[in-house]
Amino acid sequence: PKWIVLKMKHVPVLDATALQTLKEIHQRCLAKGSKLVLVEVQSEPSDLIKQYGLGDLIRVSMPEIEKGSSALPKTPVSEFSN
Repeated sequence: PKWIVLKMKHVPVLDATALQTLKEIHQRCLAKGSKLVLVEVQSEPSDLIKQYGLGDLIRVSMPEIEKGSSALPKTPVSEFSN
């Protein structure tokens, strides 16, 4: 898929393991030619993500997707993880 979008509105905090996992997912996405995007990120996780050097993954909006672009992934996540 072109985009992997993680909605984070129900994630109030992140620990070191979660940050490392996000970094690993980001690296796997890059290796497969996809982009990891974090949306609806609350302020505390947003601050930590930025401190960890992954702030460029956070998006306030996704116009590519909001306009109904064909960029929406059509591959189930389970297939992407192989």
